[in-house]
Amino acid sequence: IDPAKATDSATVARLHAVRGTAHLLLRQREDAQAEFDKALSLKPGSADALVGTSRLLAGERKWPEAIAAVDKALASE
Repeated sequence: IDPAKATDSATVARLHAVRGTAHLLLRQREDAQAEFDKALSLKPGSADALVGTSRLLAGERKWPEAIAAVDKALASE
């Protein structure tokens, strides 16, 4: 997946969120966070990136932050 080949910011944001999820599944937490952050910088209400961030935070047992991120995702799209 090459975000550089996408033509609009929403698509690029979604690709970064997908890349973040892949990193998360591979337990590459820092890379996952970086991708979710890129997605959110392009599309602040990206449900994909917010849910990914929530999963990352839950894995760190940061429950209030994880819940806040998923709540924001539910309210955004």
